[in-house]
Amino acid sequence: MINLEEARAIVARYNSDYREFMDNATKEERQEVFQYITREANRMQRRVMGLE
Repeated sequence: MINLEEARAIVARYNSDYREFMDNATKEERQEVFQYITREANRMQRRVMGLE
């Protein structure tokens, strides 16, 4: 599992451009970043619902 700094570092390598990231990032990099985004979205939803 990666944290915010690692996810930002991966995205920064592609100039924070979604198209460049999708075209040039490795499968593992994309998977790690999307897993981080998913984890954070789920955490925020649980917090809004009062489950966390």
